[in-house]
Amino acid sequence: MLTWTQRRTAMATLEARTCGVDKVVDAHPFQRKVQLVLPNHRDGEEAKWKDALGDETPFYVRVEASPSALVQPDVVHGHVQNRSNQFAALQLEKNLDKDDVCALSTDGVLYVAVCERSYRTFGIVGRKSRLKKRKRYLVRVDLRGKKFLPGRRYRERVAQRLERGLGRGVFACASVGSDGRSQEVRFSPFSEVLQQKKYMEPEYQCKEMPTPDLKVWEKHWDHENLRLLHEWMGAAACRVSTPEALFPKEWEQSQVGTLEWNGFLLPAHVKHCVQMAKGAVDSGRYPWIGINIWGCTDAPISWGGAERGRGLAGEHHTSIISLPGSDAIVFRAAGRHDLFGK
Repeated sequence: MLTWTQRRTAMATLEARTCGVDKVVDAHPFQRKVQLVLPNHRDGEEAKWKDALGDETPFYVRVEASPSALVQPDVVHGHVQNRSNQFAALQLEKNLDKDDVCALSTDGVLYVAVCERSYRTFGIVGRKSRLKKRKRYLVRVDLRGKKFLPGRRYRERVAQRLERGLGRGVFACASVGSDGRSQEVRFSPFSEVLQQKKYMEPEYQCKEMPTPDLKVWEKHWDHENLRLLHEWMGAAACRVSTPEALFPKEWEQSQVGTLEWNGFLLPAHVKHCVQMAKGAVDSGRYPWIGINIWGCTDAPISWGGAERGRGLAGEHHTSIISLPGSDAIVFRAAGRHDLFGK
């Protein structure tokens, strides 16, 4: 699989390396939208996708609660330490550049990004921001670590600090099984949690636009071809009104379908979409399929748990091209201030 990471610096450079698609998807815990891009789309395909999706609609839970609810035993033992499922939570309605933001990643680590003033009274040691001219700190608490075993007092200390330091907030929470299906989220009855289930109904659209023939490029993936493919994925995602003016005249027109989910999506959701796309390509229904992934705007971490900043870096977008067999191409766009985890 070819991974192409473009870093927007004063002089843009490109890096290509080999790695697995699942590894790339797992490295980014919080997504707000996933979209399948279906080239050479034919009549009757919409019904086939509806059959493949079934009757179960993915969902997340919008929660109003104190961040301390995330470290209560019901959540820690029932969700976080249950490795058969994925669980994550992200604080909403916050600006990462100036507000205190709390998030629980799929690897069981609680991240709290706070300003310098809040950090002085927070009481849990963190790390100063690696981004220049930024007086912020990132606190990291491993909820799967030994300190969170039953009977340890450290959990109570963390809960107390979250309660006093951050107050109540609004969170998106999601739990996903190994089969990619959403699971119910359960909190302690003593946590004073207000929950509202949000279903992520798939949205389907179709548009005619010039489409690249990747078979022509398969033996010659140069910089220009990859750039054109990346721009085409962006044009399909945005449904530009006149795509004919953007791409080579020799590209043939075809119907391009899009199937997307909006809300709060975890890596397990994304991998399920990738598997559906791969199945459709390998069966011969499509020559290839693209998957566009939008990261959450104000998440305190990005790739591999590395710090990120909203104003400096923007959102993390990923595009995956599923090809026949085991081949795939992955685009990851990043700004010059983005920090990639190890």
